[in-house]
Amino acid sequence: MDYQPEGQIPVAQASYTLTKEEYQKGRLLVEKRHASLLSAPVFILLGLALFALGVTSFFYEQLSVSSILLAAVLMVLGIFTSAYFASAKPANIMGEADRQYNGSILLKSPKKVTICRDVFSIQDEFEQVRPFYSEQRACMETDDFFLIVADRSGKAYLIPKRVFGEQAEKVSGVLSAAFGNRYRRTK
Repeated sequence: MDYQPEGQIPVAQASYTLTKEEYQKGRLLVEKRHASLLSAPVFILLGLALFALGVTSFFYEQLSVSSILLAAVLMVLGIFTSAYFASAKPANIMGEADRQYNGSILLKSPKKVTICRDVFSIQDEFEQVRPFYSEQRACMETDDFFLIVADRSGKAYLIPKRVFGEQAEKVSGVLSAAFGNRYRRTK
């Protein structure tokens, strides 16, 4: 049974099956903008600062075993911190997204999405969600998808733009109006 919110006329309806690549990209974007990678740039800069402090301590300290050891520790810690947040953590998230997609019937199931002015609906053979935009944290639009973020935990609804065809601009306008300052167009 198709859901049509009371008094709501659908702006767009489409059917889709989420691909693994779409899920991975969406998951990484949510983590960068609203979850565990939100503070990554700060930690990368902190790591670079520790590395720089270690390098400069060679020039401003009397060279002794302890000062060389301290400089080396600062440099290694700085490199590790920067590399972890710039590369290892995103790779871990992509790997986790890959495992989640492969192990989930729900993520791979065909879905039907209905976009209305105040609410959207996503349904498949297992569940149906009908959240109001006002209850959601944010909406991000990329060249590939719309991503409606439910909360800080990283829960999000990923809707590929490809499924709307020529209606994608209309959906973009509805979501932009519904989310207001909580709407971001990003890469």
